[in-house]
Formats: sequence, structure tokens, C-alpha cells
Amino acid sequence: MDTKERKRLGIVHNPAITINGAIYRGDLNGPDIFKAICSTFKPKKRPKYCDAKFDIATVLGHEIDLLPKNWDPRTVKEIHIIFMILVIVAVNACLLYAYRRYQKKQMSSDVELHVQEHVQKYFKLQESERNLMT
Repeated sequence: MDTKERKRLGIVHNPAITINGAIYRGDLNGPDIFKAICSTFKPKKRPKYCDAKFDIATVLGHEIDLLPKNWDPRTVKEIHIIFMILVIVAVNACLLYAYRRYQKKQMSSDVELHVQEHVQKYFKLQESERNLMT
């Protein structure tokens, strides 16, 4: 479609919704967009669907109508909570295991260092005793 025909038909390409030439700035949900469309009509020229008593959900349907018949939001939430708790426990267990391995290696190297220091002191002491004896 060329630019002239788009302008003639009122099609505007931009990353927003344009309602009767005005850029819509609001939530992108059915009822809010419906209210914005109705607000562009003059009060005496509004269609009957723009009446304050009209509920757009009666025409479009409710969200609950789109869900499976046996769907229970409480069950799904409980399953998600249980899953998240298990994930958190597993992550904490892994972190604890890694920390304990790190601590064990650190302690082992500290003990090795102390043993080497004391062995060196022992040899120096023995060497100084030999020097005294000779």
C-alpha cells in the first residue's frame, strides 16, 4: 500500500494506537481502548454501545470464559509456591555444599602452612642445638 492511499484511509504507521487521528496513551486492554474510542464521538452522535450502562465484556466475553472448565487458580498458585520453595531449597543446598568444600580446602591449606612453619622452626632449633654442641 502506498503512502497516499494509507493517508486517504487514515492508516498511520507508528508504534502507538491511533484512534480517529489522535494517539491513544493508556493501557492496552479492551475496555480502556473501547472507552477511548467512545470518547472520540460527539455526545449526541455516540452509538448505543458507548452508553455508560453498556458493559463491553458482555460482547467481548470475560477472561474467565477463556479458561479451561476445570482450571482452579488456587491450585496453580499453590503448585507454583511449592515449586519455588523446592527451587530455593535446592539452590541453598548447592550453595552450602560449595561453601563447605571451599572452607575445607581453605582449612586444609591453613593447616598445611602452619605445619610447614612449625617443621621449619623445629629444624632451625635442631640446627642451632647442633651448633651449640659443637
